[in-house]
Amino acid sequence: MIKKILLIPRAVEINENKRLLEVGRLLSKKYDVYMLHWNKPGGNSFIAQAGACFRDIFKTRQVFESNGVLFAQYPFFHRPFSAVNIYNTSSLQKFIDDFKINVVINAVNPLFPTPFSKKYKHIFDLNDLPARENQSPEGRFTYEFARREAQKADAIIAGSQGLVDYAKAAFNRKAYLITNGVRLSDFRLDFEEIKRIRMAFNLLNKFVIGFSGYLGEWVDTDFLIDLFLELRKKSNSIAFMIIGEGPRLSNLKRQIKDNNFIFIGSLPGPKVAHYLFALNIGILPFKKTPVQDLTFHAKLVEYTVAKKMVVAAPLAEVARLNFPNIVTAGLSVDEWVKAIEQTRSMRWDSGWDGLTAGYDWTKISEKFGEVIEAK
Repeated sequence: MIKKILLIPRAVEINENKRLLEVGRLLSKKYDVYMLHWNKPGGNSFIAQAGACFRDIFKTRQVFESNGVLFAQYPFFHRPFSAVNIYNTSSLQKFIDDFKINVVINAVNPLFPTPFSKKYKHIFDLNDLPARENQSPEGRFTYEFARREAQKADAIIAGSQGLVDYAKAAFNRKAYLITNGVRLSDFRLDFEEIKRIRMAFNLLNKFVIGFSGYLGEWVDTDFLIDLFLELRKKSNSIAFMIIGEGPRLSNLKRQIKDNNFIFIGSLPGPKVAHYLFALNIGILPFKKTPVQDLTFHAKLVEYTVAKKMVVAAPLAEVARLNFPNIVTAGLSVDEWVKAIEQTRSMRWDSGWDGLTAGYDWTKISEKFGEVIEAK
């Protein structure tokens, strides 16, 4: 009998739930896999939030296909927290029973507590710190959700060694280490495409420093601007390229008006790879916070697949990755100027070519499969 698996991601946005989308896509070759879907509010206003809540309360239990992905839905409450714990758990139980789900894999999303039952296997995917603080009602609710899920889960998967350690310290549970991955098949070197990109942005004779990823609050955009201005004082051949979108993007665009500071926007995976190949070095200018310290930064793997030297903030998981092409430096302009100069003198070693082989999503999904089948 083919197992039926329900995946409950951390967020409805694609950039926030890429891990389970990628894993689900590959697991679907062996299992019947359903991705939970819900309504994203059309804005931050009370009316937009209330509208999304109202639509989700009156959803029917069903599965449907969209763009090759099987989605699942069932009615649930966004608030109050008491209803989330009682009604949402019961609603999920009815979905599990109606569609004969064998395995539930849920991320840190407190809207979807799982029912305690021996009728299905429960795997808790701890791919993020459960709560950045526990002083607010929402923070306490999220932490308590994670604690309960960790205690009743049949198995826990953690997205970094730091989160493995966290699961042991906070919940007294062992966890399987399964990091995020990359699509290695996207990275096909195309010299003509690299030349086209560089010509399009007047970069043929320039040293291009690039950031690729989501521009969340953890990206120190003020530091990036200061670094760019300092490097441009030293050389007019320096250019910055920002690949991606996010809430910090508007701050960057507002503060910097320079043709050598290039904004690419969001791109599909294969195109991102082309732009990474077009860089000279990649950067990870993240603020050092508990969340970022415990996060596995798959972007470093992508830079490495593209055979780029990297300058990164000295985060715990960066140190654990310990790739020889990565130079770490605190978020000080002077330190990063020195680190960038160091990378310019480094050359790719062919012995590094195999560093990323284990991080392909195919390998990651196989590890998820091993946990699914473990007795």
